[in-house]
Amino acid sequence: MTPRTALSLTSFSEENLKQAECADYIEIRLDLCDRSEREDFISYFSDGRYKHNAPVIATVRSVKEGGKFSGSREEWLSLVSPWTEIADYIDIEREYSGHSEKIKERTEVISSVHLSYMPGDDELKHTDDELRSYGDLPKIVVTPGSTEDILRLAQFTLNCKYSKKPVITSIMGSKYYWARVIMPLFGSEFVYCHSGEAAAEGQYELDTMNEIFSLICGQ
Repeated sequence: MTPRTALSLTSFSEENLKQAECADYIEIRLDLCDRSEREDFISYFSDGRYKHNAPVIATVRSVKEGGKFSGSREEWLSLVSPWTEIADYIDIEREYSGHSEKIKERTEVISSVHLSYMPGDDELKHTDDELRSYGDLPKIVVTPGSTEDILRLAQFTLNCKYSKKPVITSIMGSKYYWARVIMPLFGSEFVYCHSGEAAAEGQYELDTMNEIFSLICGQ
C-alpha cells in the first residue's frame, strides 16, 4: 500500500482545494489562516461543496510548538469548537489536553507534541503513553541531531506498527527533511505536505511526495 499524505492548508483558495483532491487527509492550519479564511473554510465544509472523501483535521498550532497561536486555552477552544461538527480529527497539544474529553464526544483527537530535540527511548515511550491517554492518534514530531536519531525514530514507529498502535511520527526542521519520506515507510499513519506556502519548515510539496512514493512503492 502506498503511504498516505496529509495536505496542510494555510489559506483558502480554489487552487488549494483542488490540490487537496490528491491527498489522503486534509489539515486546516487555523493558526495560519486569517479570520475571513477560517470562515470560508467552515462554509466550504458545511454547505455541501466538499466532495472529496479525505478526512479533515483542524489544527491550531501554538508558538511553543512551531505555530503562530499565542492565545489562552479559552481562545484555543473558541477557535476549534466550530470544527468539532466538521472535522474528523481535532489536533490537541498537551497544553490543551484538558479540553480533549469534551471534544472526543463529537470527533476524534490527534494528540500531538513537537519537540526541539530527540528524546531517548524511554522518553519516547512515556510521551507515546501520555498522548494516548487523551487522544485517539498520537503525533510525535522530533528534531533529530544525527542519522542515528532518525533510525531510532523509525524503529519506534515500526514497533508501534507491529503492536497495532497507530502513530504519526515526523521531524522538525530542514536539515534532515528527507526523513519525512522515511517515517510512513516504517508505519507512520501519514506525512504532512504543503501546496503553495509550507506550514512547517522542511515540508515537501504534495505532488513531489506523491511522486516519491510512486517511485518507491512502484504504484
